[in-house]
Amino acid sequence: VAFGAVTLQAIVDAAGAMGKIEVMDGIAPLAEEAERSVRQWKFLPAKYEGSPLATPMVAVFLFSDTPLGRCSRF
Repeated sequence: VAFGAVTLQAIVDAAGAMGKIEVMDGIAPLAEEAERSVRQWKFLPAKYEGSPLATPMVAVFLFSDTPLGRCSRF
């Protein structure tokens, strides 16, 4: 399978790194690639009253076997 969508829910920890990642939707081979990518992301952590805290986020990945510039769906 070379195309499809994957939705991940993740926690950005108080240091800005990815914590727990959960696949909400998508097929296994693509979900594994999406999770591998998200694990590399770094963020400035959210803050509350000056203190960093963990924050949930959702990421949607669109995998296509057609170059994005040629795809009429997007």
